[in-house]
Amino acid sequence: MRDVSNRQISVAGLNPAWQKTLKLARLTKGAVNRANSVSYCAAGKGVNFTRGVKIWGNGTSAKVFQFSGGKTGKLLCNAMDAEGLKYRTVQVHAETRTCTTCLALDDKTITELIEPTEGLGRNAENEIFNLIFVELAPKSLLALCGTFPSGISSDFYTRVAVEAAKLNIAIFMDAVQYIGGALAAGVEILKVNDEEIKEIGGKKTVKASAMECMKKYPIKNIAVTAGADNAFLFTPSESYEYSIPPIRDIVNPIGAGDTVGAVMLAEICVGKNISDAFQTGLAAGSASCFSDLPAFFDAKTAIRIAGKIRRRKI
Repeated sequence: MRDVSNRQISVAGLNPAWQKTLKLARLTKGAVNRANSVSYCAAGKGVNFTRGVKIWGNGTSAKVFQFSGGKTGKLLCNAMDAEGLKYRTVQVHAETRTCTTCLALDDKTITELIEPTEGLGRNAENEIFNLIFVELAPKSLLALCGTFPSGISSDFYTRVAVEAAKLNIAIFMDAVQYIGGALAAGVEILKVNDEEIKEIGGKKTVKASAMECMKKYPIKNIAVTAGADNAFLFTPSESYEYSIPPIRDIVNPIGAGDTVGAVMLAEICVGKNISDAFQTGLAAGSASCFSDLPAFFDAKTAIRIAGKIRRRKI
């Protein structure tokens, strides 16, 4: 890993959400469904990532750069202030999207409803690009998380990765759309799920797809999650498979992948090797599944789960 000794992570999380979580006795298609309870929080991949770093609390700092607009944008920022999450916001005319999670208690299914975001435009794109690089510290990590709103050009991540390479800033990427140019510019860690790595690599298996990606692009490390199934880590020298203990009584898995990346990078920032850091991140992601809301977890629970994960070289 590149030197990231200042223990700061800047997070490009351009598509935040005001998250609504409904608990229902059951969810029936084509019928009126009345919720037993409703909860709200700030969310989106960048926000979830920043929350994960803060909850882990190992001295690493994360700040998310995001767009915000309208009434839901104010709710988003107020909730982040209440949590103590660090952020920089570019104010836009478009209302921040609302995402709704429906938790059906009878069969434990989770249904996610995601609103579109109104198109923003080049001025907003340039403003957030400049804001990121004005505040980006030397020897820090830059995490590129998720999609970006409509109106942002498809080469945005490419622009960011090229500029970061000039400054010798390490890139962590948890995204799958419009990432080819960014991968070509060089990525320290690509963190995706099993279906996404097959989409990017174009092969039938996780390992073959990861090897193809590392052959095609200057990617140093690839971390692959697969929900409750085994996870994989591919590095320039070694590859590992991680067996995750079964998690009973899962409440809400939304944000678990974001938690994995957040805690993984937080551990790397304090000097942990990437294979150990990924194991800890996987444990935190599992722990987050016990919460109603995305990317909230108990650090002590994560530590217990980490001790039960089995890792082997492949």
